[in-house]
Amino acid sequence: MWALAKARFMPTPGDMTAPRRVLPGSTLMISRRCLGRMFLLRPSALVNQVFTFLLAVCAKRYGIQLHCFCTLSNHFHLVVTDVLGNSPAFMRDLCALLARYLNDLNDRRENFWAPGSYSAVVLTSPEDVLDKMAYVLANPAAAHLVRRGSEWPGLWSGPTNIGGAPLQAVRPSRFFRRDGPLPGSATLRLACPAGFSSVDDLRARLAERVNAREEQAERRRHEEGRSCLGARR
Repeated sequence: MWALAKARFMPTPGDMTAPRRVLPGSTLMISRRCLGRMFLLRPSALVNQVFTFLLAVCAKRYGIQLHCFCTLSNHFHLVVTDVLGNSPAFMRDLCALLARYLNDLNDRRENFWAPGSYSAVVLTSPEDVLDKMAYVLANPAAAHLVRRGSEWPGLWSGPTNIGGAPLQAVRPSRFFRRDGPLPGSATLRLACPAGFSSVDDLRARLAERVNAREEQAERRRHEEGRSCLGARR
């Protein structure tokens, strides 16, 4: 399975784009959408489990430092530091394994991800990093799904997760072979990005920034006379 995930696929002429610039040590905000904005990542215990597991496995394999993440029903966001310059291989394997697992789970045979590549925005300063991390964590509220990101039933890493206790994920029992190359469990740690005086400093500033974005979304809903969809719906 891992060998299949690492296979290179030849692009068609219509898919050819300029090479992505990859610099070791870069901090990035990475985003990817599902095909046709379908809700293929809709929150469930199994989707949360496999995403956490594969994110942990691929991050360890390619030396990726994770800072925050959020998985909505039709896309996901990550903020990471690509320590070794392996982000393309990290994303290739993460997205390939997720697609194969979730397509098998839902008896799908179509493409899982939207055409083209993922978005990777290079963050050049601590302020950029803080702003994009706040954007990622406030995304469920900004999309009017829940009032606070912490209420979202999908994957969402709060500020206190950074530098905190690691998340443990067990390999799902279906699809992956017991004697295959993937481990039986994996540990996901969130690191403090460079440029902040301490993890406590980052947590405090990030919580304040996320709260401001969530309150802005709340005011917008009030002005427009609308409400949140709510976690249950």
